[in-house]
Amino acid sequence: MPLPQLLSIIESLGEFRELLEAMPPPGVRRQIGGLHGSSDTVVLAAVVTVVCLLVAYPYAHLMTIVSGRWRAVLLAVVLVPFWTSLMARTFAWVVLLQDNGIVNAFLQGIGMEHVRDHERELVGYALERLRAIPGLTLHGPSDPARRGALVSFALDGIHPHDVAEILGRQGICVRAGHHCCQPLMAKLGVVATNRASFYLYTVPEEIDQLVAGGAQRGRVPFHHHVRQRRAILPQSHRVGDEAVA
Repeated sequence: MPLPQLLSIIESLGEFRELLEAMPPPGVRRQIGGLHGSSDTVVLAAVVTVVCLLVAYPYAHLMTIVSGRWRAVLLAVVLVPFWTSLMARTFAWVVLLQDNGIVNAFLQGIGMEHVRDHERELVGYALERLRAIPGLTLHGPSDPARRGALVSFALDGIHPHDVAEILGRQGICVRAGHHCCQPLMAKLGVVATNRASFYLYTVPEEIDQLVAGGAQRGRVPFHHHVRQRRAILPQSHRVGDEAVA
């Protein structure tokens, strides 16, 4: 049933949010994650090296010295698991995304007209709230009916990648970059924009959090992080392709 499934998704999102709130602050997570990430990388590299020395290299050498049917058998032992997993993933995507698949059945149970109405209401609310932020430029039509479920914007004097990073530290995830449409960015006269996307699981309170985060642009910590980031990142990273907070 679509409604119980939707309630289950919402409940799982709430549990995920509680998990995030229980995590250490970003600085502590970065120190712990960096430490564990480095040690895990070294251990994994050592394991892969040992496996290659003990199994992969002897196996490859054996394939070079045998011929005929045995070489075909050894090749099948290597390729069959790969192709099996590929076929399983392909079948899973077909089951999910075909016309009568799980995803379409779920959305049709809700009603695509209701999904679109929800998106339109969210976009209209976001446009109204974001317009009130000083120095914020909205890109695209002002009529929510002419928009998809997203809003592109930019804050004067702050690179969109910096905006995405600072918002991300507040738990607000937006996309930043040229979004694979460099000609449009050139037409607009910008190097990048921020983009907030919405869907049927988005609620107006999340837009309020986005607006509250964007309204902090004039505070000292915000500009401190911007200067710090621009000092350590080369120009190519600051104006390159998309970055997700």
